[in-house]
Amino acid sequence: MKPIFRYMLLLFLPLALISCADKKESAQSCAVQLDEQKYSTVAENTNCTNYERGSAYLGQAGVSFENFLKTGATDNLTKTLGISKLSSATDYTTGNRGYVTKALCLIGANTIVTSSRCGGSSRTRSNDEVEISMFANIADLIYLNYGVLDTDSNGTVSTAETNAFSNTSGVSSSGGGTGLSSYSRFEVVAGSSSYIANSDLTSCVSYTDNYVVDPATGDGTCAALLVAGSITEIRPIFKFDNMTDITGGGSLSSRIDMVRELTIISTALDEDFSSLGISSTNSLRTSLSAGLSKLDNGAKAKNDGTCSAA
Repeated sequence: MKPIFRYMLLLFLPLALISCADKKESAQSCAVQLDEQKYSTVAENTNCTNYERGSAYLGQAGVSFENFLKTGATDNLTKTLGISKLSSATDYTTGNRGYVTKALCLIGANTIVTSSRCGGSSRTRSNDEVEISMFANIADLIYLNYGVLDTDSNGTVSTAETNAFSNTSGVSSSGGGTGLSSYSRFEVVAGSSSYIANSDLTSCVSYTDNYVVDPATGDGTCAALLVAGSITEIRPIFKFDNMTDITGGGSLSSRIDMVRELTIISTALDEDFSSLGISSTNSLRTSLSAGLSKLDNGAKAKNDGTCSAA
């Protein structure tokens, strides 16, 4: 997380310089109020731009240039940013994450704005808004990880804390969680027709909708097809004996929610990077891509399409 923290420092520097310069123009401007850290005033002022209001919400969340410059700021991000424990990955309102949510619902990617988190409508964003959205997404990743995983709030996500969250004890995928046994029956395919046959194809019945039909009740059709060379496929049929709950009766909801949120936020952040012209070889972006690849292993449905929820 520290490389991301330093990267945010560099990105916030121009914003600080801009707000200081605005002091010469108007002592009452939204930008000046931002520089004076009057975040709540700017955030609720609809006359301020979305860029300014989004910046103010992040300021309320502790994501400010001044906060990042404090001594020891990187030693305990949980303390520096005032991160509260989250009840779940989809807890969008507890503590300072609530301000991050307000920022994202105002200037975030449409995938977030139109989601149940915000309930808004699609809109076109300015480059300035995309810039603040990028900061908000980075902040949201930090708040999500530390809010869920850093249970003792010491600013470090330990192996013990990660293991406690994933809690894979009792979860075994050995055997795929199912029990299969050979069935001594085969599906015989000849052109557009299918048959259920015994092991030596001496007896079979035409397949309609039942793989467990007894081929002994049939005739020698498959043997004749074999002699004629008309068989195009022979598929073994396995008997499905049982299905085992690989979670050991536990719930995967919290882990699924965490993976889903990490994917949504990371994808939105990657979109912001692209919109701002940040190179795909940028170190932060390559780290993000590497993380996303671990969440999505590239599996496809049987028709080579994207897998959908059952």
